[in-house]
Amino acid sequence: MSPTTSPSSDPTSSVRRRIQDNSLSLVELPKQSRALQSTKPSTQQVTNVISVLSTALGSGNVPFCVGQCDDTPRDSSKVIQGVFTSRFTSECDGVRLSALVSDAITVNTVLYLTLNQISEDVADETVDFLSTIKLGDFGIENVELVLEVDADPSIELSLSGDPALPAIDRDNTDTTSLFFYDLFDGLKFEIASRISPGGASLELSASTVPQIDPNDNGFAIVDVDGNGFSIFFDYEVLPLRAVGGVSRTQITKLGLRLPLRICVQDCDGSDPEIFYLEGEVSVSQVVGSTTPPATLLGGKLELVGEWNNAFGLPFLNVFNVVAGAEFDLSKAVGTGIPPPSSLLLGATACLGSSEACELLDPAAKNYIFGAAYIGINTVVREKNFFFGLISSFTIEELLNVANEVDGANLDSLIAGLPTSVLESGITPVNADDPTISCGPVNTTALATGEEELNLDCYAWVAISPFGENEIESINLNIPKGIGFSGRLKLFDFFEVEAEAQVRD
Repeated sequence: MSPTTSPSSDPTSSVRRRIQDNSLSLVELPKQSRALQSTKPSTQQVTNVISVLSTALGSGNVPFCVGQCDDTPRDSSKVIQGVFTSRFTSECDGVRLSALVSDAITVNTVLYLTLNQISEDVADETVDFLSTIKLGDFGIENVELVLEVDADPSIELSLSGDPALPAIDRDNTDTTSLFFYDLFDGLKFEIASRISPGGASLELSASTVPQIDPNDNGFAIVDVDGNGFSIFFDYEVLPLRAVGGVSRTQITKLGLRLPLRICVQDCDGSDPEIFYLEGEVSVSQVVGSTTPPATLLGGKLELVGEWNNAFGLPFLNVFNVVAGAEFDLSKAVGTGIPPPSSLLLGATACLGSSEACELLDPAAKNYIFGAAYIGINTVVREKNFFFGLISSFTIEELLNVANEVDGANLDSLIAGLPTSVLESGITPVNADDPTISCGPVNTTALATGEEELNLDCYAWVAISPFGENEIESINLNIPKGIGFSGRLKLFDFFEVEAEAQVRD
């Protein structure tokens, strides 16, 4: 389990959560307060546009059709049809629009829809001829086009699909041909791009069909998104707008991803405990921020999912762990081993029983949930960041967690301590707000972008001094700058509450 979704957001939306940057407030208690308000014009303009779209479209699904849509029944070779989906956050600071085509888009389909604008007879004759040589049956299926916009502002656009191949006679086809047919038939291609003030990126990827046994929840070659191993090419420019004499950095990366699904408990039962290990190996060329250009060899390993009772400790539950490093080959020392040029480390954890960490009920005060992710990069300065959060870390929570350990009997101690002592510690700024709901969420869905963090449930700090950074493990984008939010209380003597987001 992990942080809850925001109650003000549509849980079906995969719009990535961002740390808001439209306010700065400092509060020192008692009876002293200051507030500085600032609004980014670009953010407000994007929000206004999203609000207009939300009024016009609303959230929901709408079927669409192009071509001979009036035919009954419709001929799939003469139409392109599917479902258009729109999802808006309730604050109108994010929108996700997608179009999923239900049938394959083949050469025949494209030619027919094009030539039909000239002559239906010419379109029919051309399609009939191509069908005799099976050329017209090639195409792409499971096509999905997705556009995501948020008020940061940023725009993400992706197009994915699988090859559509003509049917073959498997009984009369040699083994080699069948191997390559199945290989290409199981591929999935995707093009994804993202543009924001912090930079722009373009990624091309091809993944294989997952190697899984539908009757076995155990070991399989599949990632959390349902893909097998993949190769990818990524091009990134940082920042998008170079000002103040800062040069743009261009990063070109080629890599391979190999995922594994592993079951650790109750694999044959109704509720198996499964997590995913996703490994990545890549080589990168960095130009612009270093002289001469740097060639980096790196790798990353990520655990997606839940690891309850980690290391055999009944009170430790770990989620969404990531570790990675890159080495600058141009700076190899005398031993031939280059020093690391970048490190990426992070994890989410919950102290408490498995049941407490599954419910994450703040009123129970029987768990401590936290996360920390850090990136250190000596080649690309924009990639340096730190983010940490904690649910509530008070003496009462700490004693309740310790009371879960076998043999501990702290009930009388907890009952005998005064409230001012039990409440001493770090808590979220909005911990006393009854309108904010904090509860369980699927951590796997958090890593895939289907759920999002509700930062109102946590005290947090974010530092990303040179550029925007994305933490995929917890579905969070950190804007350039420094931000923090939290409350510190020490008995009856001292209490301070602070919340800020500072950007240049």
